Amino acid sequence: MPFPVRQGVRQGAVLSTWLYLLFIDKLMRDVESSGHGTTTGHLHTGNPSLADDVTLIS
Repeated sequence: MPFPVRQGVRQGAVLSTWLYLLFIDKLMRDVESSGHGTTTGHLHTGNPSLADDVTLIS
């Protein structure tokens, strides 16, 4: 179901990449410092991410 977008930055806009990077950097730092995630053996996985794909594990 479509919905009206009242605010935000359009995809492809000059600022969209920079605003995304600012947001995701803060989010990743907060998640890493929280200690959340999963541990298997000696391997701890907190927030696997690649480009704009992020998985949050609590």
